[in-house]
Amino acid sequence: MVITNDSSSDTPALVFDKISDSLQGDLTDALNYTSSTCGTSLEWDESCTIAYGYDVPEGASDPYPNTVTVETHPNGFMNDIDATASDSVNLFQPDISVTKA
Repeated sequence: MVITNDSSSDTPALVFDKISDSLQGDLTDALNYTSSTCGTSLEWDESCTIAYGYDVPEGASDPYPNTVTVETHPNGFMNDIDATASDSVNLFQPDISVTKA
């Protein structure tokens, strides 16, 4: 996942309040990701990346949805600047048949 500060160039850094993933939980907790370049804030036009592995559980819905929510505020201000992104993965359904005549 990539998070980018798309604010105008005169906007203060955006401070992370919360980064949550519907499958992995709190992505500010190092126990929930493999690697992260996200610190506590993002300057204008800066990006950071969070990566983690995840095993889809047996019997999961198909397609398998996932949503991430990023909650921030401009440094020195209390107004919320939040974003959400969703995606889903189509799981394959293995099948085989044989006919003998």
